[in-house]
Amino acid sequence: MFSLFKTKLTTTTTSTPENNVVIQQQQNCIPQKQRQSITSKVLTTKPPQVDVPVDREINPKLSLIAMVIDRSGSMSSMGCEVEGGCNAYLTEQRATDKADGIETSVIFTTFDSAIEVIHDGVSLPCVPKVTREQVEPRGCTALYDGIGDTLLSTAEHLRNQKTMPGKVVIFILTDGHENSSRTWDADSITAEIKRLSVAPFNFDFYFAAANQDALDKGASMGIPTAQCLDYDATPNGMKQAMATASAAYTRGKRGQSKGFSSQERTQASSKFSH
Repeated sequence: MFSLFKTKLTTTTTSTPENNVVIQQQQNCIPQKQRQSITSKVLTTKPPQVDVPVDREINPKLSLIAMVIDRSGSMSSMGCEVEGGCNAYLTEQRATDKADGIETSVIFTTFDSAIEVIHDGVSLPCVPKVTREQVEPRGCTALYDGIGDTLLSTAEHLRNQKTMPGKVVIFILTDGHENSSRTWDADSITAEIKRLSVAPFNFDFYFAAANQDALDKGASMGIPTAQCLDYDATPNGMKQAMATASAAYTRGKRGQSKGFSSQERTQASSKFSH
């Protein structure tokens, strides 16, 4: 297990008035002590390829969960349920793994103005509790970089395995709109999600979002609307989002419906309660 902290702030291409507006928005989200000279548009390099092996035997008794968790400043409205919900999700998966004889590895990534890989392919029984410090709200919302870097971590982990897991799930949770990614954009993320969702990879993607239309946003990135969930930006909304996401993934592992039910949508979001 290791941690990797990436800060992507300095770029070198030409400044324009339009770019400077975006740059100022990014700088406003970054604590003063972390600010550096940013004088260019957000995307400066082509995203690296997500190289997932396709020549390995598949072991249906193995699974991989990659969690992409927003810790931007606005997540403060969820209080301690951010870490509480993450821990409940992982606890539930430990229980179902034991019942079903499954061995799961975990990649746990947080994102704000920077990306941090907290756990990189750690066996689920060995994953310690997520702490408040690891998800404490701060910074902007580098959603695309969070997803893209997690896909790279996932691919690297799979390349180091002798057999491929029968299930690979990418669970993305956010409460705001993308505003500070520097390597990945909507087009590159959508292309990768669409590519990895079908054979020979067959990844399952889940998207839970507050303060927006999660179904519309998830669909725009290539995620089936059945696997997208709106939740209220409240402690209870967060709690319900994590519980229902875990339940949906468990059903998927067991060959049942992977989508969120109407009841689960109602529990997570007040917009479905009327």
